[in-house]
Amino acid sequence: MHEGAREAADSGVTVVSGRVTELDAAAPLSPLLSALRGHVDLGELDPVAGNRYWLINRLTELIEAAARIRPVLIVLDDLHWADELTVLALRDMVPALRTSPVGWLLALRPLPRRSAVRDALRWIATEHGQQIHLGPLNQREIAQVCQNILGAPASPELLALADRSGGNPFLLEELITGLRSGDRIRFTGGVATVEDGSLPPGFVVAARRRLLELPPPVRQLLDAAAVLGRPFSLHEAAALLGKTAGDMVDPAAEAVTACILVEVGDELMFRHDLLRDATYRSLSAPVRQALHREAVDVVRMEGRPAVEAAQHLIRVARKGDAQAAAVLHEAATELRASAPSAAADLLLHLLELLEDDDETRPARIAEAVDALATAGRLAEARTWGERALRSGIDLGTEGQLLLGLAESYKHAGQNAVVVELADRALALSTVDDAVRSQLHAVRAHALLVGDLSGAESAADQAVVLGAQEGMSTAVVFGNAARSVASRARGHLDEAVRYANDAVTEAGRAGGATAHRHPGVWLGAALAAQDRFDEAEEIYTHGQRTAEQLGTAWSLPLWHFYRASLYFAQGRLSDVEAEGEAGLRVAEQLGALQLSVPLAGLLGRVAVIRAQMPLARDYLRRIQRTLATGITVAPEDAAWTNAVIQDAGGQAHAAYQALADLHSQLPERVLVFCQDPGAVAAMVHISKKAGQSAQAAAIAAVALTLAEGNPGNRTLAGVASHAEGIAHMDVKLLVESVELLENSRRPLVRASALEDAATAEHAAGRRGRAIEMLEIALGIYTDCGAWQGQARVERHLRAIGVRRRASSPVTASPLAGLTQAELRVVRLVVEGATNREVARQLLLSPHTVDSHLRHVFAKLGISSRVELTRVFMANAIIP
Repeated sequence: MHEGAREAADSGVTVVSGRVTELDAAAPLSPLLSALRGHVDLGELDPVAGNRYWLINRLTELIEAAARIRPVLIVLDDLHWADELTVLALRDMVPALRTSPVGWLLALRPLPRRSAVRDALRWIATEHGQQIHLGPLNQREIAQVCQNILGAPASPELLALADRSGGNPFLLEELITGLRSGDRIRFTGGVATVEDGSLPPGFVVAARRRLLELPPPVRQLLDAAAVLGRPFSLHEAAALLGKTAGDMVDPAAEAVTACILVEVGDELMFRHDLLRDATYRSLSAPVRQALHREAVDVVRMEGRPAVEAAQHLIRVARKGDAQAAAVLHEAATELRASAPSAAADLLLHLLELLEDDDETRPARIAEAVDALATAGRLAEARTWGERALRSGIDLGTEGQLLLGLAESYKHAGQNAVVVELADRALALSTVDDAVRSQLHAVRAHALLVGDLSGAESAADQAVVLGAQEGMSTAVVFGNAARSVASRARGHLDEAVRYANDAVTEAGRAGGATAHRHPGVWLGAALAAQDRFDEAEEIYTHGQRTAEQLGTAWSLPLWHFYRASLYFAQGRLSDVEAEGEAGLRVAEQLGALQLSVPLAGLLGRVAVIRAQMPLARDYLRRIQRTLATGITVAPEDAAWTNAVIQDAGGQAHAAYQALADLHSQLPERVLVFCQDPGAVAAMVHISKKAGQSAQAAAIAAVALTLAEGNPGNRTLAGVASHAEGIAHMDVKLLVESVELLENSRRPLVRASALEDAATAEHAAGRRGRAIEMLEIALGIYTDCGAWQGQARVERHLRAIGVRRRASSPVTASPLAGLTQAELRVVRLVVEGATNREVARQLLLSPHTVDSHLRHVFAKLGISSRVELTRVFMANAIIP
């Protein structure tokens, strides 16, 4: 890694080097921040360090800005110690900076099978780089290392000893260096020989022997350094040992000369983690405990985070230690926003210290359960929650505990569990109405996937009780559920009204209530009424607000509904960019439930793009997610499955995939409100499968939906279209084309034109059929709907239309880019970072990154430098 960094620096690259230590888990993201300090301005990051989503995005922007001046190589060693926020940052930043001149060189030791660090780094290497596994050195390489260190070839006796290192370069270097520093190497005839043939059986023994050769003051300093476990100042080490900093100057210099400690800015640290491990293990248990106790006072006196003090207390505190419990609780509170899993671990340690009858124990259990569930450790959360309930936790705390569990399981997509937990809490007579209102609200949202009546009843109770108790959160969340239920039933005006009520209440109450982001559901209701401009304005504002508030859980929702809006408008490239961005955020946050509708939408777009392998990949992705126990609405999974099966020529499989959707008609018509084009498609699938009665039933439902929303010409048009297909009625098909003539849903209109043209041609009106097909072809071509384009061209050829081939022209490479992509490219070429582009275009940085990936793929380039060159040479598009 040192050599890679040196070569990069010699090539004019800015090298940012950092190293993770074991105790860096106590200070999330500190290795990366420490490495970057001096290369980018980090001053503004501290006040918002608790908002991890904002922090990572802002840090990405700062690196991107630095890379505009000079390419950047970020070198991080010993990542096996990385905290979860650092891992999360890497998982997000590496792909986000892929289009910038930023390289990464990451190293870690082998990790246990189940490791978030290992999984994240494996994903990064698989998707965005390559893994280099360092195997043992062979005998020739061992001999070369010995010669490099000693400056002379090694004798056979010395090589025999060196070979016992097992080819581990670290052990080998320490062995040879140790032998040389112990004056055990002699040079005879230009060959290095070893006088003492004994070799320590392992590295720890060898390290201990080396340390014992050092003067006592040096060994004392190393003992203190081993306990501190991170880069340290002489002042801290002196305080731990009860000495002055001046007492430490000479021992520190000797330790550096002996290559045991190295200077890191104004601090010192062990040259190798294994040296620290060996030193720490050599301490007797009483000495370790005493030093850890002293370390607590030292780190508190130095103003270090409570988390670091907690790391020392964990090793020495005993049951009933109230002071240790207080420090652990403070540390867990500090970590909760940025590292919920680490916070949960601290709370679990805290619970081990509390006596069974401690009055704070129930509240701490509730906090631990909430932190575990938030971190996605659902099995542990449930185990602790159930254990607490069995042990006789007070009834007031029990209701709050169950509410926290239910909310967390809802985010994880475990809707059946949510309903079970909410029902259990509601059955408790001691649960107050404020908590009850929230339980009804979360229960309503869990029921929306399959029980509309139950969801509506629960939502009504949430709103009534919430209003009585002044619990605005329940009122907002309950009205949001009401809006979704009304939209699912096809009552679109009612859906808008309920969503408006939620938005109004959230604006009035502010605070945590606004974090529910009811604008998500208002935008969806407006989009169902073809009020696209209003919906987009809400999505733009809401997504920005969510990023500012740090309510990252909502970001996949904003991406999904924005992508759905673009789908309605036929902006397929924008759907891909927004959907891919949402899918990355959902996976980053562990929001598996939200990944299903996002993957479903992208799968349907892939079908429209005639990219069947990609569509099947998305379907497999959905199926893997559902296999984990996630439950989703049938519109999210079944509809995508049917579309893909139908496109593959599997009409009966497509029809079977629609069983859940068919069974819920006419009460549940959400798929028709979200995607009106689904009406005609489902009728076609039913007819292909020989199910004419079902086709007619679907058309009847569409007609009822249109009649219930008078004035909505899209719904009226798709109803006529569906009836025309079901009953082979040319008049109705032509009527659908007329109703959809000015529709803002181009793909819906093109589909109606296709079917009407087929009917017109069958009726002998060839000229009218050709006219309709030409219009449909233009729509499909403009949208990039290649499946429809190819289908219409085949139809035109079949009825004798031979389209003249266009004269070959040399088109600009930029001609294939969409307007959205060109807007991004222009700003990137001007030097804007992804986040700056996002701010100017009112997009998410993830969406900007998706656009750039598509641009790079279309142009066959891999860097911003190449993009600038191509743009400057071909920028002829206004």
